[in-house]
Amino acid sequence: MSDHVTIPTPSTSSMFIAGVDVTELARRRPPFTSLYLNGGPQPRERAHLALDAAGAPNLHRILDAIDTTELLASRAIFAADDGPVVTFSIEEPLRHDVARSGEVLSLGTLVEYSQFSSPHAVVTIEDDMFGVTSFGSVDVPGGGAHDAVGPVAVSQSVHTAIEQLGFVEPTLLALVGTGDQLERYAANFSDAFPHAWVQHYATDDLDDQLVDISDQIVRDAQSRAAETLTLELAQFRAARDAGRVVEGPPVLDAVRRGGVATLLVHDDADDDRMVDGDRLVDHITHSAARNNVPLRMIPNLGDGRGPAEGLGAVLAEDQAATAAASPAAV
Repeated sequence: MSDHVTIPTPSTSSMFIAGVDVTELARRRPPFTSLYLNGGPQPRERAHLALDAAGAPNLHRILDAIDTTELLASRAIFAADDGPVVTFSIEEPLRHDVARSGEVLSLGTLVEYSQFSSPHAVVTIEDDMFGVTSFGSVDVPGGGAHDAVGPVAVSQSVHTAIEQLGFVEPTLLALVGTGDQLERYAANFSDAFPHAWVQHYATDDLDDQLVDISDQIVRDAQSRAAETLTLELAQFRAARDAGRVVEGPPVLDAVRRGGVATLLVHDDADDDRMVDGDRLVDHITHSAARNNVPLRMIPNLGDGRGPAEGLGAVLAEDQAATAAASPAAV
């Protein structure tokens, strides 16, 4: 197939999580309300308590978005003064129910859970028929593993599949099928997703080997996420040695000024550093989403291995000299 679809790289596209444009969400009109709700019974009652405590102006709109008497998975629910309520499903349990309301979204927890496992897509090619299924640690309610494109003739749908997967921004593309079929179509996906790891899982008996292959793909996605975190921390330390980083609270000014190549943030639920009535870390992650800044959530590593105070920005080379002379970078 000769025509290829070019997907924007993460640095030039919006921030998508589970197919939702988080950049668009962050650009809506404040005030914002963010609710993190554990799975379990009485979700509306628990949500009401958390939202009341936060003084949420969008309380009833968010409660209307909780349409069940028991949550099978955790939820992250966001509302702005305009636009629809946005809900995500999170596989892992949360520390506790919490709501925050103010001039910015509280996105750190959502982004962190979305990075537990690399967003990945499984492309199954068999007898000139194929299906594309995307996976991640975070999804939309009722989503889970879902077809981006149904099983149809490959020659008619590779183009459509690639366009749909562009909204997921997979970092791992698992191509499953016979060796001949994989070789035939692999270049289409490699060309469209130059920043993704395209891995082949060849099999002549998909029905018999499906479980083993699926397990291996999950392990590879988790391993890929860990490798990405390790690499980005190493790149941050190298940039620090080269004088191209801003660390600690001044990171917020760096993100607002622009010219940040990568942002590393640790979001602790007990972090109560405030700026203009909202948490500092929420201002930083909201600004990152709003301005399409690549954001990596990190564990609490200490100032040696990670950025000072859990906040670090790697500056683009043309911004490093300006930031070094600015009071915000001191």
